[in-house]
Amino acid sequence: MTGKFRWTLFSLLAPALMACSLNMCATDVGMPLPPPTIEASLIDCATAETADPLVVFETLTATPICAKWRGYGLPKDSAINVVMRDSNGAQVESASLSAGGNSGILRFGAAPRGQNRLTFETGGQLIEEVRVVTVAEGAYNFGSKPSHFEAHKYRLLALQYRPDSRAFVSGACSDIGRGRATYEPYYCREAEFKIWDVETLSQIGSTLLISSNVHSLAFSPDGTSLAEGGGEGQIALWQLGSNGPPRFLKTAHQDVWRLVWDPTGERIAAASREPTGAEYAIEIYSVSSGVSVRVPMANANGAMVFGRSGKLLALGAKNGDVALLDGATFKIRAKIAGDSSDTARVIAFSPDGRYIAAEVYRGIALYDLSDLDEIRRVATAYENSSVLQFSADGTRLFTGGSSILSLRVPEMTVPGKRTPTFTNEANPNKSGYVSWITPAPDGRTSFAAMTTDLDKPTVIVVWR
Repeated sequence: MTGKFRWTLFSLLAPALMACSLNMCATDVGMPLPPPTIEASLIDCATAETADPLVVFETLTATPICAKWRGYGLPKDSAINVVMRDSNGAQVESASLSAGGNSGILRFGAAPRGQNRLTFETGGQLIEEVRVVTVAEGAYNFGSKPSHFEAHKYRLLALQYRPDSRAFVSGACSDIGRGRATYEPYYCREAEFKIWDVETLSQIGSTLLISSNVHSLAFSPDGTSLAEGGGEGQIALWQLGSNGPPRFLKTAHQDVWRLVWDPTGERIAAASREPTGAEYAIEIYSVSSGVSVRVPMANANGAMVFGRSGKLLALGAKNGDVALLDGATFKIRAKIAGDSSDTARVIAFSPDGRYIAAEVYRGIALYDLSDLDEIRRVATAYENSSVLQFSADGTRLFTGGSSILSLRVPEMTVPGKRTPTFTNEANPNKSGYVSWITPAPDGRTSFAAMTTDLDKPTVIVVWR
């Protein structure tokens, strides 16, 4: 190529090259802009390097969805609409971004079950699509902010889903009296129970009142019966939906402080004691016959829970021990040694029976029950444990105090960033502590009861 030709070519292209240097190359010389593109990928929310995520939706039991994106060839003044869509293409959540940044990190609530995806759109056109991993069947998704309402005037005594997950039942004090005991300045003079619709949070039917000195309420696994224990030394069995009188079962002591049904609904475990006594009597009753069996358990502290099949019964002791009893003979099969006094007041079995979680000194311990002759502590979480509850699929363990925390099983780690789950902004004085956590059998909703002292209202919080 001769020098003269090179100079002529340069003189022809020089204006275009100058325009390119001023970011006007494609438009000023008549060349078409390349189509805008976005590269996006899912990332671990726990390691997302952002202190102020663009989108935050509270989640309770499922790890949030986080994505990192970078755009190329985006018009600077355009907006990007990022949409989470479910398997049917319906919008779940969305966020609007400015293309000016060209990159960023997004944080969404966990996706619903099924094949989900994140779509990046601008000008009504799809730019990029990222497939979100399917949330496993039985996992929980509480991507929306919770709804809360005052369900009872005084403290909650029982809370349970109906097996169809469409309604739940709650029992609480409806009238209180002034007590003389220092550990219980008030006593529950009258109790009530209500049935609530999960979708509308409205009450179904009328309120049932129980006029008695009530200490404990427990609903049967199928939600059709209510066991009530009080200060008369007996257990009253009410058939819900019936106007008939209750059946009564006689207990060993005057005050029945705790009642637990076994998963089959055929038996009830009761912990009773005298008002001034420190020892609990543990008795197992047959619901059909009324026959009871006294369980020999020294230093029982009233904490009780049946395993899923009813083959094991766990009892807490004042020295921190947890005794595992055979569900048929009620003989002790194994013991988990405690590490502090006055602990093991909270116990929970995993759905498959492999693990048991119990309160220990300043935290929660998870034990593997695969071999009852050699029970292993597999993990410890130093978290508040006023209540413990496994998810239906056994992958999460919930604990509550001033907020609700979800722990991954068996690591007992907190997935994602730690965030308080509930604050009652409308009425902070009624938020209280978490006294109950109940996931729905179908895994679609969950609720918790927030309450403080006996004379304070019960606030129920529902996640959908």
